[in-house]
Amino acid sequence: MAYQQYPQQQPQPQRGMQQYYRPQYTPQPQAPPQGTHKHTLLVAMAVLLVVVLVALVFVYVNVDGTEQGTTEEVTYPYSTGELSPDELVEPEFKINNFKFASLVDDNLNYQETPATFNRGDKFWVYFEINNLASGDMRGKYRTSYDEYIAVNDPNGNPVTDLTGFLGTTTENAEEGKFYSFPVAHQLPTSVDYVPGKYDLTIFIDDAINEESAAISASFILK
Repeated sequence: MAYQQYPQQQPQPQRGMQQYYRPQYTPQPQAPPQGTHKHTLLVAMAVLLVVVLVALVFVYVNVDGTEQGTTEEVTYPYSTGELSPDELVEPEFKINNFKFASLVDDNLNYQETPATFNRGDKFWVYFEINNLASGDMRGKYRTSYDEYIAVNDPNGNPVTDLTGFLGTTTENAEEGKFYSFPVAHQLPTSVDYVPGKYDLTIFIDDAINEESAAISASFILK
């Protein structure tokens, strides 16, 4: 038995209402404004820096605002001036207070004299070595320095019997301290020397700090 197909009827809209096609809406994520991430990072870094600075202040400052610890003055033996820990720097190694002298006693007291001599005279040179370093030498702390002298005649030629190595001096010392010493040497002249102006230079080598210092002066031979 065959069935007769009837066309399907489309539903009719209700009277008084209209049909609308409303597509499905899916909201899309919006990108943040340009520069927002960079601004946020800068703000975070600034906050972190402030926190670090505040922490450092609390490390070095007491609750009442005073610095932690005490300040004691430090004086180097035989050196000029006093230094506090805030000003503590290695003092300058140098030679100063150079004098020509007619006499120097065993305590290195000297009688200063004008720098004019007769050929054949003997005279003294006096000077002070300042701020020699101390160091460990064979298990003991010491200072050690080498001395040299150079003398040139009026023509600029070296005076061989007044030029050369004067010696090495080593003294007992304490760790971390600097020392100053007075030094004197007697220099002979010869009647055979050329009259005129002579130039003299003293060189000191600090064997501990491996530093050098020099001082120069002139004298006249008649």
